[in-house]
Amino acid sequence: MGDEDACRGARAEGGLTIGVIPGDDPKSANPYVQIPIVTGIGYARNVIIVKTAAGNYCRRGGYGTLTELGYALTAKNLSSV
Repeated sequence: MGDEDACRGARAEGGLTIGVIPGDDPKSANPYVQIPIVTGIGYARNVIIVKTAAGNYCRRGGYGTLTELGYALTAKNLSSV
Protein backbone atom coordinates (compact mmCIF):
# COMPACT_ATOMS: atom_id res chain seq x y z
CA MET A 1 0.00 0.00 0.00
CA GLY A 2 1.39 3.35 -0.98
CA ASP A 3 0.31 6.97 -0.94
CA GLU A 4 -1.94 6.50 -3.95
CA ASP A 5 -3.67 3.50 -2.36
CA ALA A 6 -4.21 5.42 0.87
CA CYS A 7 -5.69 8.39 -0.99
CA ARG A 8 -7.90 6.15 -3.10
CA GLY A 9 -9.28 4.46 0.01
CA ALA A 10 -9.79 7.74 1.85
CA ARG A 11 -11.71 9.24 -1.05
CA ALA A 12 -13.81 6.10 -1.46
CA GLU A 13 -14.92 6.54 2.15
CA GLY A 14 -15.67 10.24 1.76
CA GLY A 15 -12.41 11.53 3.20
CA LEU A 16 -10.51 14.62 2.13
CA THR A 17 -7.04 13.89 0.73
CA ILE A 18 -4.09 16.24 1.04
CA GLY A 19 -0.71 15.64 -0.56
CA VAL A 20 2.46 17.41 0.56
CA ILE A 21 4.46 17.44 -2.67
CA PRO A 22 8.28 17.61 -2.61
CA GLY A 23 8.51 19.53 -5.88
CA ASP A 24 6.91 22.59 -7.45
CA ASP A 25 4.28 20.96 -9.67
CA PRO A 26 0.86 20.25 -8.16
CA LYS A 27 0.15 17.95 -11.12
CA SER A 28 2.81 15.55 -9.82
CA ALA A 29 0.42 14.49 -7.03
CA ASN A 30 -1.34 11.17 -7.46
CA PRO A 31 -4.79 11.39 -9.08
CA TYR A 32 -6.59 10.86 -5.76
CA VAL A 33 -5.07 13.91 -4.01
CA GLN A 34 -7.70 16.62 -3.73
CA ILE A 35 -5.51 19.30 -2.17
CA PRO A 36 -1.87 19.26 -3.31
CA ILE A 37 0.48 21.38 -1.22
CA VAL A 38 3.63 22.06 -3.22
CA THR A 39 6.76 22.79 -1.23
CA GLY A 40 9.74 22.76 -3.58
CA ILE A 41 11.88 21.52 -0.68
CA GLY A 42 12.42 17.86 -1.61
CA TYR A 43 12.87 15.38 1.23
CA ALA A 44 12.82 18.24 3.76
CA ARG A 45 9.05 18.11 3.39
CA ASN A 46 9.16 14.85 5.35
CA VAL A 47 9.80 16.84 8.53
CA ILE A 48 6.54 18.71 7.91
CA ILE A 49 4.67 15.44 7.43
CA VAL A 50 6.08 13.84 10.59
CA LYS A 51 5.61 16.90 12.77
CA THR A 52 2.05 17.52 11.54
CA ALA A 53 0.72 13.95 11.72
CA ALA A 54 -0.97 12.55 14.81
CA GLY A 55 1.07 9.41 14.14
CA ASN A 56 3.20 7.92 11.40
CA TYR A 57 2.97 4.53 9.78
CA CYS A 58 5.88 3.24 7.71
CA ARG A 59 5.63 0.33 5.36
CA ARG A 60 7.69 -0.25 2.24
CA GLY A 61 9.33 2.57 0.40
CA GLY A 62 12.53 4.21 -0.65
CA TYR A 63 14.84 6.82 0.81
CA GLY A 64 11.96 9.21 1.46
CA THR A 65 10.26 6.62 3.64
CA LEU A 66 13.51 6.05 5.50
CA THR A 67 13.88 9.75 6.21
CA GLU A 68 10.29 9.89 7.46
CA LEU A 69 11.00 6.91 9.71
CA GLY A 70 14.13 8.58 11.09
CA TYR A 71 12.29 11.82 11.81
CA ALA A 72 9.39 9.92 13.39
CA LEU A 73 11.72 7.95 15.65
CA THR A 74 13.49 11.13 16.67
CA ALA A 75 10.17 12.87 17.38
CA LYS A 76 8.80 9.74 19.10
CA ASN A 77 5.83 10.01 16.78
CA LEU A 78 5.55 6.52 15.34
CA SER A 79 2.45 4.35 15.28
CA SER A 80 3.81 1.29 13.48
CA VAL A 81 6.71 0.07 11.39
